Amino acid sequence: MTSLTLAPSLFVWPTPGGVLHAVTHGHDDDAATRLVRAVLRTAEPVCTDHLDLLPLTGEADPQAALAVVAAAQDAGWIEGRTEPPTPVDGPLGRALPELLAPLSDVGQAALVDDQGFALSSVGFTSEAEAELSILAAEVVRLQQRRTTLAAASATPVTGWALVDHHGTASVTIFPLAIGPQPFVLIVGGLPRLGHDPFTWLVAALSRRYDADPADPPPDPASAPPTTPGGTQHA
Repeated sequence: MTSLTLAPSLFVWPTPGGVLHAVTHGHDDDAATRLVRAVLRTAEPVCTDHLDLLPLTGEADPQAALAVVAAAQDAGWIEGRTEPPTPVDGPLGRALPELLAPLSDVGQAALVDDQGFALSSVGFTSEAEAELSILAAEVVRLQQRRTTLAAASATPVTGWALVDHHGTASVTIFPLAIGPQPFVLIVGGLPRLGHDPFTWLVAALSRRYDADPADPPPDPASAPPTTPGGTQHA
């Protein structure tokens, strides 16, 4: 049996597809998915030279750990980069508008919690944001019921959409599971989640809301403010 090895001098980072899988398939608890979540919440870049990656797999045996890494790579969920990923600077609440805007082709996006409280919003009117925040909370409850009844569905739901009379999605709602905290990403127009800003958004949320219990608690001042019904927080 061929031994697995790590390619040298690479920084391991989740792909947008791996991130979307990890935060929209909460019932999936396989080792490769757990690895993606672990890398997302790691504050320091994970480099193959320092074997930082292997403990994140949860496997004690090095070959078993490398098999998890290989499975995540084969699934297209992680990749190796020659340059280290750049963390989001400053408090999360201040960074959210910059992270949200590129997720839509028309610059309309909002992040709310499962109760419909807005953390940040760009591009939507205050009235539209308020209505969409209420709808997002209802979608979370609907998806939670569906997950309980059909966790093993062959066609798992990634997002929910409001469609126009042409059958085109005008707004898409993505429930996101970040550790124990559910969030909802609301995107107007065409979603653009296949790029780095989506990964940066989830990584920033993961480091705050899905931190390892051994890590020091985050600074409360870095938490984004929330408001019922939604207003923009820059």
